[in-house]
Amino acid sequence: MPFHIIEAEKKFVFETEFQISSSKKTYSNVNESRTSPLASKIFGFPWVAEITVAPVSVTVIRQDWVNWDILAQPLNDMIERHFQNLDPNSIEENPEPAPPAAPQTQKIPEELQKYAQFIQTSINPNLASHGGSVELVGFKEGVLSLVMKGGCQGCGQAQMTLKQGIETSFKAEFAEITEIRDETNHAGGVNPYYS
Repeated sequence: MPFHIIEAEKKFVFETEFQISSSKKTYSNVNESRTSPLASKIFGFPWVAEITVAPVSVTVIRQDWVNWDILAQPLNDMIERHFQNLDPNSIEENPEPAPPAAPQTQKIPEELQKYAQFIQTSINPNLASHGGSVELVGFKEGVLSLVMKGGCQGCGQAQMTLKQGIETSFKAEFAEITEIRDETNHAGGVNPYYS
């Protein structure tokens, strides 16, 4: 499917031959995009400023600090994969926002509480702006194991987020942590970034 760039407006426009939406809807953040699985996935890219889903097109506006040279093709590929998995007779948006996921009832062992607290106060608030979060799985011999969820699950930038963001933050706070290990099934889940 063809896409084109309108650089002066920082726009990426993806056009389709079939109807993908019943109306034009603009999303300014991941919370607004809950009714659109595609927009939710696109907000997994941290450089997205705004998304408009229209009847036969998707327009993405980028942040000022990034350019399209290396971003346009991966974005196009992700959008194409999204549409390959849809029934051609369906439309993009869901009629109602999905209800929030029920909180995990998993009991965190006392010796891991400080890591779980750090995730909730320092890591997840940053990931939430892109529809993502992480959950503690375990800790053994200096290796902290996590599962990525939401917009982080299946995201092409997940390993960079894990190593350059999450691992760096944990190592700065806890001397005993030598590595963060990703235990995520990046192809599974309710709304993984790449499905």
